[in-house]
Amino acid sequence: MTTSVEAVLEMRVLITRHIQAAKKLKEILEPEGFDVQIEPLLEIHFDVKPVSLEDVQAVIVTSQSGANALARGTEIRHLPAYAVGKATAAVLEDEGFQDVRCADGNVEALDEPISTELSPDAGPLVHISGKHIAGNLEESLSAKGFSVRRDILYRAETPAKFSNAAIKSFQEQKIDAVLFFSPRTAATFATLLKNAKLEHELSSICAICLSDAVAEPVKALTWKQIEISEKPDQTALLDILRKARDQAKKEIVTEAEKTEKPEESKPSTMPSSKDEAAETNSNAAGTTVIVKSGASWRLVTVLVVLLGLAGSYIFWPLWGPALPDWMRTVLTVVMDAGRKADVAERVDALSKRIVVVEKELTAVKTALAKKSQGVSPTAFNATTNEIKKIDAGQRVLSSEVKSLSGRLNDFDKKIAALTSVPVSPDSAKAIAALRENSSGKLASLEKENTALHALVQNLGVRITALETRPALIAEGPGKSNALLLAIGQLRDAARTASGFASPFAAVEALVADNTAHKANLTILKNHAAKGAPDLPVLQRRFDRLSGDIVRASYTPAGDSWVDKTIFKISSLVTFRRVGETGAKRDDVAGHVARVELRLAAGDLKAAVGIVKGLKGDPARVAKKWLADAEARIAVDSAISNLFQSALQGAGASGVSGG
Repeated sequence: MTTSVEAVLEMRVLITRHIQAAKKLKEILEPEGFDVQIEPLLEIHFDVKPVSLEDVQAVIVTSQSGANALARGTEIRHLPAYAVGKATAAVLEDEGFQDVRCADGNVEALDEPISTELSPDAGPLVHISGKHIAGNLEESLSAKGFSVRRDILYRAETPAKFSNAAIKSFQEQKIDAVLFFSPRTAATFATLLKNAKLEHELSSICAICLSDAVAEPVKALTWKQIEISEKPDQTALLDILRKARDQAKKEIVTEAEKTEKPEESKPSTMPSSKDEAAETNSNAAGTTVIVKSGASWRLVTVLVVLLGLAGSYIFWPLWGPALPDWMRTVLTVVMDAGRKADVAERVDALSKRIVVVEKELTAVKTALAKKSQGVSPTAFNATTNEIKKIDAGQRVLSSEVKSLSGRLNDFDKKIAALTSVPVSPDSAKAIAALRENSSGKLASLEKENTALHALVQNLGVRITALETRPALIAEGPGKSNALLLAIGQLRDAARTASGFASPFAAVEALVADNTAHKANLTILKNHAAKGAPDLPVLQRRFDRLSGDIVRASYTPAGDSWVDKTIFKISSLVTFRRVGETGAKRDDVAGHVARVELRLAAGDLKAAVGIVKGLKGDPARVAKKWLADAEARIAVDSAISNLFQSALQGAGASGVSGG
């Protein structure tokens, strides 16, 4: 097999993940010069059903597919969501989940934060997963007292054999590395390899595995080498792949340099022209390296120049202003090229995205409207009618008891009349016995009659209270106190990132007739179902977002492969000053530093004011965070306004009543 420097620069990689994840990974690797081939060893089939999260304190998501399935199965977004790694966390955040907490990349790493941050007494946990899972997280949490419910929302099926393209690539040795992300895909790979009788085609291929558990099923195969990620996440795994590519390139260059040195013992074999001759050298594995004389130094020189030009282009907004005016004028034409290109296309794409978002919002509003219709006056009227039927039945029973009591009284009078008539001694004895007998029955009937009367009277009081309760609240002197209590409960519920629909409904019922509160009620109603992110959640989100905001100020935001490549290169390392020193700058990094200081001080309004000062791409990156922060401020302000108004009303009632 012949290998060249150009082949190393385009290292050939086989991805074994399911098709959706594999495509995303391909978008990352191809701009970096990798030749990517996708061979999905898992096929995801979603079995989406409604996910009940009533009384649940948090959800656990252990895969990207699980995150997608959860988003389809529920509209609730405020509960804490524990993600197994950064990729899963990113999917949850893209789907709108407000409180995403990320582990280090494996299932076991979720145990500690869940056990530390949550309490077994606060409610059950729901684990969103596929049919097959790794690890024993549920057993571990159950042993600590947590109640864990597992909802299976998708299944992953394995293929019966390799594709023809994969078999051909193995046979023609066109694969340099295979990436494994799960024990199941690794085990499937080993099985399919043996079935295809390709075990001996791995001697020049490197296996790169996410963890020891993932590597276990393929350890027995005859790889060139097996590399295991230090951390069980995609970033660490791809770092190994890049190092393998760089090491292979270094070996090629070193081998090339050896061929350029003349052999003192055989001067007659040296070519006559160094620039035109070529030498060959075979390594121990039988790989022939063909490199033209001087090619390695030319390659290094070209790479250095390209990196220098790319760095100059990327960081032009930082060093350009320091140049003399005449030089900056000349270079601006080149350095600004591509930064504002295709504006019309980008605006058009953005417009299309806005249309899609509007359609989704309309669908959400429709769904909410249908849900709101679920609790209608019809249900209350039906209950009231049922109570009235019971009351009517009790009244009939009471009438029958009264009638029976009257008949017994008549009977007693007749007995008394009989006693006044002169009778024989035998008749007197019989009458006395009859009276004694009837007296016991009368006493028993009187007790039953008294109990029934009390029952009917109590039921009547309860029905009257139920029917007149709104009027009593509206007209009674304690309405202000009731409103203060309801607003206090609403304020406590709204302080978290969770919804507050129930306490809001109580407040709304008490002030619905007051038009002065209409604006405040509208704001709270818009956020009652899902709530608004609280300050700790907003701080965590901004920490993750700050680097992207700064990078957006000096890198192109286009969709071309050049823009994407430059953005990915710049995302590897971000340099910026933080704290008081960074806050003194007037650029985007200074804005971000000031926002971080304000959030640390608990001053959300000041932080929002600074973010509103961002322009262009940085403002676009921060747009969603800004909307969430403004929602939090609006909710707090609306509750404060209601509370102040209720206090004034309570004071006025006290004066007028005193």
